[in-house]
Amino acid sequence: MRKNKGSVLTKIIIILVLVIVIALGIRYVYNQISTPDTSAIQESFGDIQELATEQYEYTIADKYENTQELFGIKIPFTTESFVIKFSGTIKAGVNLEKAKVTASGKHVTVTLPKVTTLSHTTSKVTYLDRHANILNPSNPKSSTELVDKLKEKEEKRAIKKGLYTKAEKKLESAITEDVKKVAGNDIGVKIVFQ
Repeated sequence: MRKNKGSVLTKIIIILVLVIVIALGIRYVYNQISTPDTSAIQESFGDIQELATEQYEYTIADKYENTQELFGIKIPFTTESFVIKFSGTIKAGVNLEKAKVTASGKHVTVTLPKVTTLSHTTSKVTYLDRHANILNPSNPKSSTELVDKLKEKEEKRAIKKGLYTKAEKKLESAITEDVKKVAGNDIGVKIVFQ
């Protein structure tokens, strides 16, 4: 009788081990079959080097004034002044060449670089109400420096108003949609910005 109990217990243990091994094997095979092809996802980004998903447009009209000074005292009749006007467009997004795709089971992680300003273009600069004189002639260098300062200031304002945050949200949506087109709608997608 005792021998029977031992052989029954041995059979139960063997069956239990076999069930566990088969279950783990099925899970392994299922994960291998259902893991998305990361190279296909990477290729779906195609030849797109930069993906701009948000833009900020602005128009500036600013007055510039410069008066010659001598020992800290402004010299009369030496004032140069003008109003400068131009429009600009700032585009934000990422460089997709630096994107990395990894997959595990039914989950895909796309690691992207942080959102940056991809371009900042301006229209032709117009000068209005320009006043110069012989003692203080108009200086093109000062107007170029002014445009550069105004562009920098406007870019900081755009970022503060959420340009990069909006670009990230649109990138997450666009990349997620692209990955699901390639790998299937049942895939979980995580977008990470580094």
